[in-house]
Amino acid sequence: PNIITALRLEPFQNKQALILEDVSDMSLSKYIQEEAFELDTFFKIAIPLVDAVKSLHENHIIHKNICPNCVYIDLDSGSPTLTGFSLAEVLSREALQPNARETVDADLSFISPEQTARMNRALDERTDLYSLGAVFYEMLTERPPFVTKDPMEMIHSHIARQPQAPNQLNTEIPQVISQIILRLLAKNADDRYQSAAGLLFDLLQLKMRFEGNSSMDDFQIAAQDVSSQFRIPDKLYGRSVEVDSLLQSFDRISEGREEVVLIAGYSGVGKSRLVSEVQKTIDQGNGYFISGKFDQFKRDIPLSSLLAAFRELIRKLLTESDSRIAEWKRNVLEAVGPNGKIITDVVPEVELLIGPQPDVAELPPAEASNRFNGVFTRFIKIFATREHPLCIFLDDLQWIDSATRQWIETQLIGDELSHFMLIGAYRDNEVTSSHILMLMLDRLKQKGVMLNEIHLQPLKPEILNQLVADVLVTDPEKCADISELIYKKTDGNPFFSRQCLLSLNEGDAIYFDSEHHAWSYDLEKARNAEISDNVVELMSAQIQRLKPDAQNTLMIAALIGNEFSVDLLNQVSGQDMESTTEQVSDAAKQGLIIPMYAWDKNDIEDYKFLHDRVQQAALSLSDESEKQAIRLKAGRILLEDATIAETEDNIYEIADHLNFSANLITDAQELRDLVEINLAASRRAKNAMAYEPALRYIKNAMLVLPESEWEVHTPLTRDLLLQRAESEHLCGFNEPAEAYYDQAIEHAKSTIDKARVYIRKIHYYSNLRKFNEAYQTGRAAVRPLGVNLPAKFFPPQFLKDLAIYRFLIRGKKVAEIVDMKEMTDENHKMAVLLMATFARAAYQIKPELCIAVSAKMVNLCLRHGNTDGGFVGYLA
Repeated sequence: PNIITALRLEPFQNKQALILEDVSDMSLSKYIQEEAFELDTFFKIAIPLVDAVKSLHENHIIHKNICPNCVYIDLDSGSPTLTGFSLAEVLSREALQPNARETVDADLSFISPEQTARMNRALDERTDLYSLGAVFYEMLTERPPFVTKDPMEMIHSHIARQPQAPNQLNTEIPQVISQIILRLLAKNADDRYQSAAGLLFDLLQLKMRFEGNSSMDDFQIAAQDVSSQFRIPDKLYGRSVEVDSLLQSFDRISEGREEVVLIAGYSGVGKSRLVSEVQKTIDQGNGYFISGKFDQFKRDIPLSSLLAAFRELIRKLLTESDSRIAEWKRNVLEAVGPNGKIITDVVPEVELLIGPQPDVAELPPAEASNRFNGVFTRFIKIFATREHPLCIFLDDLQWIDSATRQWIETQLIGDELSHFMLIGAYRDNEVTSSHILMLMLDRLKQKGVMLNEIHLQPLKPEILNQLVADVLVTDPEKCADISELIYKKTDGNPFFSRQCLLSLNEGDAIYFDSEHHAWSYDLEKARNAEISDNVVELMSAQIQRLKPDAQNTLMIAALIGNEFSVDLLNQVSGQDMESTTEQVSDAAKQGLIIPMYAWDKNDIEDYKFLHDRVQQAALSLSDESEKQAIRLKAGRILLEDATIAETEDNIYEIADHLNFSANLITDAQELRDLVEINLAASRRAKNAMAYEPALRYIKNAMLVLPESEWEVHTPLTRDLLLQRAESEHLCGFNEPAEAYYDQAIEHAKSTIDKARVYIRKIHYYSNLRKFNEAYQTGRAAVRPLGVNLPAKFFPPQFLKDLAIYRFLIRGKKVAEIVDMKEMTDENHKMAVLLMATFARAAYQIKPELCIAVSAKMVNLCLRHGNTDGGFVGYLA
């Protein structure tokens, strides 16, 4: 009743059109403008509207866009009809994730705080109850709770501002009705009405009193408001001290400091949940909070968690107003200058903000590293300011990759950043004193970086008792026995306790007593419930409640990663899309996976596992041979279906899948492709200053290349050896690096190719400050190109070259030299470039030697034309 009727589906323009009944009456929005709302009119519309929402919720549907424009009033009867279901969704056991793009589509005056996608809170039925409160507010006051034309201010108002009491704007509104509306508009969903049924009961009771001219003053609202939906409150228990500590850290960085907060504790103890509580405060202010998570099965992907955090930040910025986006664009372009490609290569979303960027010049590794760090630091500083401090949360630091570790040390040991806070969470039972994370923390402490360390313990029995009491909507002393049972099973671990409660509800040990309209439990059934003492086994048991096909699909999803797309999952599983979608939906309804709606509803086929322990449990369903076969298929599909740009963005994921299964690949061409993939991954990692992953990928490439390829010197073998040499050097392994440089020179066929490798070797020696070796290497490199240099400064040779220089430059003006023709001979051009490369080494040996090298360079240019690198000689 009071819900628009869907009549039929009809084909329309190669699609399906849903034909709805005609409700050509007046919208509630217009009705409010034209009619004066007396209390009887309010009840006449509000009660059927709440009843309609109650019906939706009983069918596990949430509307997500209840507003006056989605309600139509029958002018004859005054009865409302609820429409506008474009954003509606089916609710699973785990609440839905908010969708930032849908925030734009919904009427901002009526959305709940959690629906803004800035509260780090999931959606459930109570988002509709907030919207009903906002609609009731406008019905009785002729204005919504917050009035502003600025979308961002409206969103901030829903999150942080308290609306004026309706009876202050309209004194005719009874106090109790005003209280009901304000309860519906509570920021925290746990503080609102918990069910449409409870709200409907109160409105019906008040209507009876109104019609009977009875007093409403003594009416107790929400007395019968107990939801029949099993729900664990989205509330943080027993962490007030830790919350205060985090907020104090944020206050300090807001004043201009930089700080690191480390949260340690067992898996499931609530580290991420603690941080999400603080996120609300940051988001409600002017700060920016972004987060990334390390994946236990993708530890080799460099900077993955950090870059995911900045991708999230750019996506947030792209939802702001056009004027703000234009301002961010100016700020980013000013900060990165001509080096924008460095940022767009690692955070592709930035290109949506600033447009395509030109390639940057290739530099030697040390200079490239400095450039990357400098550009990335300037990029971060845009977002870390007094006006809007920046907080980055990196979860599961026990799986940190070496590149992120190096980045953290580089950024935090320097003094360039301010108004910046890094929060890291890790499992202290999974790291030892020799773990790279602990060694990094020791170095940070030695350098004077401010560290705030928080160690989370399991919940105390009395705190867990309060949690159970809130679930059962009763007093703690009335459920002490089942609370004690759960505590003995879980040792107070919050995640384990939550899963235990869910299992007890599914097994009917905890149930809703319809007769007494209250939650109850069967203690004997709870004692006999087969609930494992191990959380992974418990999650495995939940997975095994799925149909066998759904279990298999979830196992495949776990092998794809902590986050996965249904499209890729469907291709890997080899099923039809309908079956895959149904199986994924079943897993989501069980709360094992969560849809990722945070950016765009077009991407709702993306999911993530509820917790690492769920993914771990799903993986336990497969043996090693299955893992290899599935990951091989995933890697092949990612490679085959991707565009060039997508392949570059997913190169690490593709390489990791195929490397894991490399022993199953027998086709020679596919093996060669895998070599190229690993080479590309190594180069990308090196460009991102992720040197250890760069070395791992290039090692994989060389292992995969067939022996026959090494016997024939090819450009590929040269490139592999050169990349291996540079990666070894950048990781500090200089002896093997030198040997690989020499092998690369042997595998370079032409003189020019050899010279290009020599340039890299000269840089290698220069970085080590081995200037004599750099000069001698350069001297050997230019000899085949027709340039003979002495082993050390030789005055007679220098005087001869100087005389030639004076003869060649005689009578020439500076403008004539600048306008000389371009050098065309490749050998001459390479000779000049080589000498420009080792001129610095020559200067470090003896300044006169640098001048002698410069004379050779300039003479070549005066004879054959100008070329890149020639300016070095003229300057000397």
